[in-house]
Amino acid sequence: MIRATSNHERVGGSGDVVYHTFVLWPAPSRHWHHEPGADACVAPSPPWTSIDIVMTNTPSSAPLEIVDGDHVRGNADAPVTILVYGDYQCPYTRAFESELADLRQLDGSGFRSVFRHFPLREIHPRAQRAAEAAEAVYALGGSDAFWRMHDGLFGDQLHLDLPGLERHAEGAGVDPLAVRAALVDQRFAPRVERDVCSGLASVVGGTPSIFIDGEFYFGARDAQTMRRLLTTKAGRVA
Repeated sequence: MIRATSNHERVGGSGDVVYHTFVLWPAPSRHWHHEPGADACVAPSPPWTSIDIVMTNTPSSAPLEIVDGDHVRGNADAPVTILVYGDYQCPYTRAFESELADLRQLDGSGFRSVFRHFPLREIHPRAQRAAEAAEAVYALGGSDAFWRMHDGLFGDQLHLDLPGLERHAEGAGVDPLAVRAALVDQRFAPRVERDVCSGLASVVGGTPSIFIDGEFYFGARDAQTMRRLLTTKAGRVA
């Protein structure tokens, strides 16, 4: 998991708050691995480097703010937002997506979920292309097609090669040859990179990284625990 230390300083006035945060962060090579006994695909301990992150309370500067093109599932007016940075080849992201599906059955009106791509390219060589394929499906078929593709990819992680991606795209209701052409051209690589950059700006260090209403979530990920959390955050009676 992320190994970090931070030092926060309040500056400015009239409600303007700037935090200078000094974080231990993996060096730019971004070597990732599966840590035995962990519940995420994470960055290894060495090498680490020190960086400065500046955060303000200005909404436009917040990388966790929902923006145009984000993939949002559920009621737009739901009281709680669960944002996930995930990787289509990551078994831990797959497990959490399964819990989210159960949570939707338990309390579908209590939250909306947002998925952003964070492919760990060095340990998951097929994750980048899978993310690009999902974006191609979105461009061709819209949000419903994207979520069909999304669920299909997590449901069949052993077949994320090109034929498998084309098969899932066809199952999502779009032309698989059009998806192939987009992958060959890497047409949606910049869109995937947009999510990666927003994750790095939020100090994402592995997948899945989960934010609930903008706050990093460290707790248990089972549907029942999260349902209780949703109830508490929304101020409802269980």
